[in-house]
Amino acid sequence: MTVFAAVWVAVFVWAGVVPQVAMAAEEKFPAKPITCVVGWGAGGGNDLVARAISLSVEKILGKPMIIVNKPGAGAELGFTEIQRAMPTGYTIGMVSTPTLVCNTLERKTAYNLQDFTYILGLAEDPRTISVAATSKWKTIQDVITYAKANPSKFRIGHGGVGTHAQYASLDFADKAGIEITDVPFQGSDSSIAAVLGGHVEAACPAVGEVMKNVEAGQMKILVVFSDRRSPDAPNVPTGKEVGLNAVHLSVRGVAGPKGIAANRVKLLHDGLKKAMETPEYLKRMKDLAITNRYMTGEDYRRLVEEHAVMYKPLVDKLKGKK
Repeated sequence: MTVFAAVWVAVFVWAGVVPQVAMAAEEKFPAKPITCVVGWGAGGGNDLVARAISLSVEKILGKPMIIVNKPGAGAELGFTEIQRAMPTGYTIGMVSTPTLVCNTLERKTAYNLQDFTYILGLAEDPRTISVAATSKWKTIQDVITYAKANPSKFRIGHGGVGTHAQYASLDFADKAGIEITDVPFQGSDSSIAAVLGGHVEAACPAVGEVMKNVEAGQMKILVVFSDRRSPDAPNVPTGKEVGLNAVHLSVRGVAGPKGIAANRVKLLHDGLKKAMETPEYLKRMKDLAITNRYMTGEDYRRLVEEHAVMYKPLVDKLKGKK
C-alpha cells in the first residue's frame, strides 16, 4: 500500500467511514453468549429440546447458549423475534415445522418462510391424543363414540392458535367424523395442566411433551399420529391402526435470521451437530422420549417447503369450518 493510500484509509477510519463491523469480522466467533429464542412456554417440547442442547453446546462452542422464552400467537412472536434479529449469529432460535408453516397458511404473519437461515434439524416428535389417567376413556374409540353422541362437548387443549397441535386436533376430529371444541393455551405444558385440572377432556401434545406425566401415572396416551409406533409408547396404536389416516410429526430445528455469514452458519451447525452426538445429550433426549433427527439446514429448508404444500389443503379446509 502506498503512503498516499494509507493516509486516506486512516482518514476514513478516523471519520467512521470504514464500518466497525468490518474490523469485527475477524473476531473469533462466538465471542459472547448466544441467545436462543423459544416461541413456546417453559416445559413444552421445543423448550425441552432447546435446554437439552444448550447444556452440551457450551462445551463445544466455548460460550453459553441462553434460552429466552417468547410464547404467544402460536409461536409467531418467537419466530418473528428470530427473523428480526441482527444477522450476526448471536441470536438464533427453535423452529418447528409444521407450526412455522401453518401460521403462515392460517393468517398474514410478520415473517415469511424465506426470512430465516435454517441451520439444522434436531428432533422429531409425533402428536398424540392424551387424557387424564383417571378418565373414563380407555381407548381412542371410546372418545370417538362419546364425541359422536355429544357433539362439541369433547374439548381438546393444544399449544395455541395456528400451531401444529391445533391442526392435528382438528384433523383428528375431521378424520374421525366428530365435532370437538379445540381450546388454545400458551404451550403444550399448559394444555396438559388443563387436562389434569379437569378444564378440558384431552390434549394434543407430542409424545415427548406428555411422557413425564404418563410415567408419573397422571396421563395416558390413546393414539399416536405417526407412521410407526413410538418406541417410548410401544403399546399405543398409531392413527392408521385405528382407521385414522393421520400422521402429524413435529420436526424441531434451529434457525436464525436471513443473512448470517456462511462461516458463522457453519460454526453453529457444526457445534450443534457435535452437541447432538454427545452421550449426555443422547441420554437427555432418551429421558425426554424425543427422537433425534439430524437434518442439514438445506434439508430442513426443503422440509419446510414440503410442509407448506402438504398442510395448505388441510388449513384451507379447516379454516372454512371456523
